[in-house]
Amino acid sequence: MNHQPGFIMLKIFLFIISLTFYFSNLYSQTENRSFITDSLDAYVEEALTTWQIPGIAVCVVKDGEVVLSKGYGVREAGKDDKVDENTLFMIGSNTKAFTGTALALLEHDGKLSMDDKVQKYLPDFTMKDPWVAKELNLTDIVSHRMGMETFQGDFMYWTSDLTMDKVIQKFGQLTPTYGFRTKWGYTNAGYAIAGKIIEKVSGKS
Repeated sequence: MNHQPGFIMLKIFLFIISLTFYFSNLYSQTENRSFITDSLDAYVEEALTTWQIPGIAVCVVKDGEVVLSKGYGVREAGKDDKVDENTLFMIGSNTKAFTGTALALLEHDGKLSMDDKVQKYLPDFTMKDPWVAKELNLTDIVSHRMGMETFQGDFMYWTSDLTMDKVIQKFGQLTPTYGFRTKWGYTNAGYAIAGKIIEKVSGKS
């Protein structure tokens, strides 16, 4: 059995996608909460076995109201600690999907454009090349094409005590490996920048 972190995260991601389709179908059938709970329990228990996932927390929100919030399974394989609705998970780069979705929603609402320059929202943002800092737009930072190689200057370790503002500042001091928009390089800091812009535009953290 493959227990590599990336493989496990892929299984969890696919499971979440399957839940999305499940709930879309479920709400088309009924608004009865007891039906949702009973049906969900059976579905999740079967899915945990099928996907070989130790545990998961599920929250169903409809029209801004929490319909259901519940944990299933255990926190760690081979141990007895149960998952509940307050269990914290290290979900890593799954947060990039949330960041991208937040940007898309703000663009849909007309509050920003993915073609907007970063400095429109973060006027103090700098990079080694002032021209790149001026031209860098939201699409660039979430598509990993800022000129950095993969994980270059990755200051976002879980043991780090750097604030997001400090991460962004230090990122701007790096010397890019490639030319602007010439190559792809996986960069966590780009999403830190996007997160700060989302905070500015939405007024929410």
